[in-house]
Amino acid sequence: MLDENVFRDAYANYKTDITRYLVKITENLHDAEDLAQECYIRLLKTANSVPEENLFLYLRVIARNLAIDSLRKGMRTKVKLQQAELKVQHNDVYELEVLEGIEEIVSLVVNRAHRQILELRLLHGYSIKETATLVNKSESLVRMSLFHAVKRIRSHSGWYRNRMGLANRRLHQPIKRPIVEQR
Repeated sequence: MLDENVFRDAYANYKTDITRYLVKITENLHDAEDLAQECYIRLLKTANSVPEENLFLYLRVIARNLAIDSLRKGMRTKVKLQQAELKVQHNDVYELEVLEGIEEIVSLVVNRAHRQILELRLLHGYSIKETATLVNKSESLVRMSLFHAVKRIRSHSGWYRNRMGLANRRLHQPIKRPIVEQR
């Protein structure tokens, strides 16, 4: 262990220089002060082999190594936070696009009763029986309302397909497989 008087002298003489050195590296006063304290803690643990005339150089080497470790740790943390943020933003954007698309499709249904039944049945996942109970109508009326709502959406998608030049294509065309002759 280092002599207590030598340690106190080293602390009094070199603390401000070490802290300034660390501020230049880390560009943050609070981090530099914390790292300077860590330098002196390490000096206490390993100072028995360091001559007094080399204490300042020894402290600078410890400070530089601690600053590099701190900066590397900060970069890893920063990268992890950015990756987590990108994943969250990506999922949020996707969900918002899907919700906007669903709202746009449902808005094509003009009749309020049909729209309400469509939302309950398809968006909220209620069965026909549950939907009929919720809107206080018969099951056959719910089925008929769904039919008309879907018909309205399909007619609008036909207009859209005509506009985009896709009129001759079916929405769900079967895959045509080549005929292979058997020998």
